[in-house]
Parts: sequence; C-alpha cells; structure tokens
Amino acid sequence: AAAAPSGAAAVEVSSSRPADDGVALKQNASKAPVTVQNQAGWANLADKTAAAAKEGGEAGAAGGAAAIPDALWSDFEAMAQRKSEREKEREAEEAAARAAAEAKEAAALAEEQRKRDAVAEQEAAARRAEEEAEAAKKRAVEEERAKARAELDAAGQTVDMEGQREAMKEFEG
Repeated sequence: AAAAPSGAAAVEVSSSRPADDGVALKQNASKAPVTVQNQAGWANLADKTAAAAKEGGEAGAAGGAAAIPDALWSDFEAMAQRKSEREKEREAEEAAARAAAEAKEAAALAEEQRKRDAVAEQEAAARRAEEEAEAAKKRAVEEERAKARAELDAAGQTVDMEGQREAMKEFEG
C-alpha cells in the first residue's frame, strides 16, 4: 500500500493492477456540491461589478463607491483614521519615552563620571599633599644634618691627632 500525502486519506493501490483514476480521486467524491442560498443577491453583485468594469477608470471607481452605503463607509474611514492617529500618537509617545530614558541614562552616566572625576581629583590632591609632606620631612632631615655638620666643623678637634699618630707608629713597627 502506498502512503498518501499528508492531509489526504490513504488510497489502496495495487501493484499488480494499473491504478484506476476513479479510485485515486475517491476522497473528492464525498464532497457535496455547493448550493448558493441567495442567488439573486449574487447576480446583482455580479451585474454591478460587470457594469463597473465596463465603465472603466474613475467612472468605475465612482460607481463602486456609490454602491457602498455612505454612512457605513464614513464610519469605517473615521475608525481607520482614528486608528492611524492613535498609532501615530503611540509611536510618538514611545519615541518620547525612549528619548527621556536615554536622556536620563546620559545624565546618570554624566553624574557618575563627575563623581569619579571628583574622587580621582581628591586622591591626586591627597597624593600631592603626602609627597609635599615627605619632601618637607626630607628637607628637615637634610637641614638637621647640615646643621650638625656645621657644628662639627665649627667645634675644634677634641682628639689630639699627633698623639694618635705616634701611638700608631709604635704598633706598626
């Protein structure tokens, strides 16, 4: 038995006998013919369409528009217009909301950057103050050493060097 395409009923086909087209199309035979309920309404519609096609161009369009009830068409056009206006308003509101969110985010980023800059500036000032304090401390130590050297240079010798030299000569010899 051959498998039928999806959605179609399986049809039994023999491999020894040639397929009969009547059997292959069996699934279509069960569908009933369509009966039109309002034959006159369809005929009237067909006549108007044919007449509009004969007139052609703008005259045909005007005839087609005349066939549509004015109040109903006006309501439809008004609803379509309101819908498009609401859609445009919604898009404009979304764009404004996006712009506001972007502006708020940009302001927050700018504020965060300003805070980071302020912290970095404070840290740099603290480093400079620390370096200046360290330099002042080094200057004070150098001044103290210079003062001590000056005192040593100003003070006379406290040790008799000649006596020391002669004592050394005794040991050398």
